[in-house]
Amino acid sequence: MWLLKLLSRLPLWVLYGFSAFLFFVSYRLVKYRRKLVRKNLSASFPDKSIAELATIERDFYRNLCDYAVETLKLLSISREQLATRMAYTNPELMGKYTNQGQTVLLLSSHHFNWEWLLVSGSISLPAPVDFVYQPVKNAFLPFR
Repeated sequence: MWLLKLLSRLPLWVLYGFSAFLFFVSYRLVKYRRKLVRKNLSASFPDKSIAELATIERDFYRNLCDYAVETLKLLSISREQLATRMAYTNPELMGKYTNQGQTVLLLSSHHFNWEWLLVSGSISLPAPVDFVYQPVKNAFLPFR
């Protein structure tokens, strides 16, 4: 864990360089879950050509690797740095309802990076933030 915390202190531009390396390893060498990704993309976009699906697939892996290093960065990112990257419009509207004892439900699309969204919400929204998610179940990952 100390190594991850140390790596998280690297500037984002360095971590994004590492992301490019992770992309090469995961996409070109390991081919991490490539069959499943292709199957899901084909089912989701039946009208896309093979070339278009290949572009989406590569973009997905690039985004996944960026997501990994951004999540790593959460170990050391400051509130100020996070606030420059994540902004909530009109957070006072939420306070209007929570001050009256009402529960507020916020919905968001799952468009990367939801961990940054949750952490920044915990910092900048005027009420406690809870979230619902589905746990990751993957034998490749060292944690569950």
